[in-house]
Amino acid sequence: MKNKAYTIVCLLAIAGAAVWIATGWLSLRNREQNTAAETSPDASAPAAAENTTPLTTLRFDTRTVDFGNVPSDTLLEARFVLRNTGDYPLVVYYVNPDCSCTGYTLSKPVARPGDTLSIALRLSTRHKIGRQKLYTVVRANTAEQMYRLLLKADVTPQ
Repeated sequence: MKNKAYTIVCLLAIAGAAVWIATGWLSLRNREQNTAAETSPDASAPAAAENTTPLTTLRFDTRTVDFGNVPSDTLLEARFVLRNTGDYPLVVYYVNPDCSCTGYTLSKPVARPGDTLSIALRLSTRHKIGRQKLYTVVRANTAEQMYRLLLKADVTPQ
């Protein structure tokens, strides 16, 4: 009888611990989701702006920069110039590099007709060896909407 009571108490303790762990995990997950929802911008706001902005045209001076041979652990920078060739303001909605090794700076988010803006892309070759091709997607209020910029480099070990 003692063994049976001991077994029941142990099973209840294990079940209680499992419920306690699951409740804590769910609570933590809900807290993370609520925090993300509070800190992230309203997803409908950019879409609403994108849908109401009149379309224009743009021209890039270049969409590919080839750095050639570069040593590893180097910070490379390329500047892409966008000219608004249309009749409405050019709005850059976002710049999205495909690698965390690539950072960017947008000179300004809007260019008036005839004006230019630039995107500076910075590529770190740290921990990279060999031929590198890194793409960045740019979205704007043009008929094409998305443009792909390319950085190329042949990284050699130091």
